[in-house]
Parts: sequence; C-alpha cells; structure tokens
Amino acid sequence: MRRHGQDPYASRKLAYLDSTRDHRVQIGQRHRQQQLEQAAVIMKANLDRVWSLPTPAARREALFELWDECAETGSDELVTAGREARKLVIGVLRARIPAGTADAYSPGELAALNRKKQSKATFAPYD
Repeated sequence: MRRHGQDPYASRKLAYLDSTRDHRVQIGQRHRQQQLEQAAVIMKANLDRVWSLPTPAARREALFELWDECAETGSDELVTAGREARKLVIGVLRARIPAGTADAYSPGELAALNRKKQSKATFAPYD
C-alpha cells in the first residue's frame, strides 16, 4: 500500500479522530475561553514589546496594527474582549505619545493608516 502512496492505517486514524472529535472540540472551546479571559494580559504584553521597537514611527505602526487586529464581530465574548483590548491600546498610546508631541500621529499618518485598516472603526486615537 505504501508503495502506491496509500496509508495502511488511514482508516484507523480516521476512526480515532472521529471518536475523539467532541472531546477535541470541548478542549478547543475551553482554550478559546481562557484566551478571551486573558485578552488584557496578552495585550499588555504586546504593548510592552512595542516600546522595544527602535523608532517612534515603528512604534506608531505597531500600535495601529494591534488596534486594527482587535475583533469587532463574532461572539459577544469575543467582541467584548476586542473592545477592551482596543481601550488598552488607546490608553497607552495617549499616555505615551499624546497629541501635539513630536512622536504623535500626524493627520496625514492617521489618514494613511485609516485607508489601509481592516477594521470597520476609524482609527482616531486622539478623539
């Protein structure tokens, strides 16, 4: 069978996967719930890494990307976690690079970022 590109254990493997499907789904759901509960901790760690980037422009880009990747659709828990993560990004952004400072987003930069965003919301960190 192997010489012909066939797996002699394929039927056993499929039967095992089929018999454990419900259990694997439950494990996945528990893991996803734990990840959602830890969204703030995960985002804080990501925000800490942003400040290790070498330039203010790189940090601004990374902050935008973190903001843009937050969920806007899906389950209530997912949307809530996304909303809270965005609040963290904006809070840190406003505290560390407030409007009017040399490292702040310029109006042109904000317009360019909003043209390339994937999310529905407008990226307006200083409003």
